[in-house]
This record gives sequence, structure tokens and C-alpha cells, in this order.
Amino acid sequence: GTWAQWGQAGDQRRAWWSESGHQPAGASWQRSRVHFMWDALGVLPKRAQQMVAATIRTVFAQPDPAAARGQWRRVADTFRARYSRVAEMLDAAEADVLAYLAFPSGHWRRVWSNNPQEMASSQLTIAA
Repeated sequence: GTWAQWGQAGDQRRAWWSESGHQPAGASWQRSRVHFMWDALGVLPKRAQQMVAATIRTVFAQPDPAAARGQWRRVADTFRARYSRVAEMLDAAEADVLAYLAFPSGHWRRVWSNNPQEMASSQLTIAA
């Protein structure tokens, strides 16, 4: 589907989650950065994907929330002229993808993905 369809579906899932009583008190919505990356790279020509992915990943290397949010916006601005669809996706997904920043930085690695298999694999690695 198109980005607009994805955004609408994402909003509907978020609304269902909070209105259906499935959202625990105090829980927040978070979008997996992996799934966001797949969507963003999917609108690009193959030759640009590696560079765009590396640039977006710089956000997750930032040491604190202010730096990460600032880098997210700089990345979006960098792509605005050449890859406007990616810039629009970055603008729309900022709050959801960066939701992990609300937690203490020591927890970021454990919460920045909501992909159950990815989280289970990381827990197995930690336990080993």
C-alpha cells in the first residue's frame, strides 16, 4: 500500500490498542525501528538504500533524547530535497519510533524494538 494507507492503518491500530482496553495503564505506543526502516527503504531506489539506512541509524547512536530528536530532524531535513517521501515518513513517525527515549538510557537497547522475535533473540543472547 501507499504511505498514506500505512499511516492511516497505523493510526487505526494505535486507536484500537488504546480504546479497546488492551493498552495497559501507563504504556505507550512504539513503532519498531526495524519496521520503520523497511518501510522507508521500500520507497527508495536500491542504489540509495544503504546510504539512507546508515544515515537514519545515526539517530540511534545519539547519547541522549535531545541529541536523538535533533539528529532525527536533521536527517529528515537532509533527505527533504532528494528523497521527499522518506522525509515525510520521518516527520510522521518521529514520536512513534523515538518512543523508547522516554525510558532511562540504560533500558534503550531492550525497549527500542517491539518486534517479539527480535526481543526474544536478544534475551536469549543476554541469558547465554
